[in-house]
Amino acid sequence: MIDYIYTSFFPPEKTLKWTKRPLIKTEVFGPKESRTFDALIDSGADCSLFNLEVAELLEIDLSRAKERKFTGIAGILTGYYLPEVEI
Repeated sequence: MIDYIYTSFFPPEKTLKWTKRPLIKTEVFGPKESRTFDALIDSGADCSLFNLEVAELLEIDLSRAKERKFTGIAGILTGYYLPEVEI
């Protein structure tokens, strides 16, 4: 079982209602180093998504990554898929 707390975020779009999200510390490994990031828990997701900046920061080679469309509540997003990244 993973322990986590809900973290409050500033109200989006001036709704004046704080938003709480479940976050955990996640260590992501690149070929030379690793970094720890806060990661949002999405229990309904089929895979984990990270910003491109994470791959760039850790020097993760994306040359063999395959373009893939991801569908979520906000619509369709085009991203890159690596079958395996150590976390």
